[in-house]
Amino acid sequence: MYDEVTEYMKMKVNYQTGENILQWWNNHSSIFPQLYRLALSLLSIPASSTASERVFSETGRVLEARRQQLSPDSLDGLVFLRNFRLP
Repeated sequence: MYDEVTEYMKMKVNYQTGENILQWWNNHSSIFPQLYRLALSLLSIPASSTASERVFSETGRVLEARRQQLSPDSLDGLVFLRNFRLP
């Protein structure tokens, strides 16, 4: 199975000064299709604050009384996994 993350980490990535990072990912989307979708999701700017407000509200639901001992990293990971959906 092709591991995109491993291949990306092995690759010597060079960004040109002033290069649009989204354009770089678009140019390499055939090599890293899953990482490309992740990059678009993480690097794009939402058109409204609705998405960020939804994430904030869902974080409150994730952090209920029984989970208040979670470390900040664990909470961040849970919120990311709950809100990241591939198209």
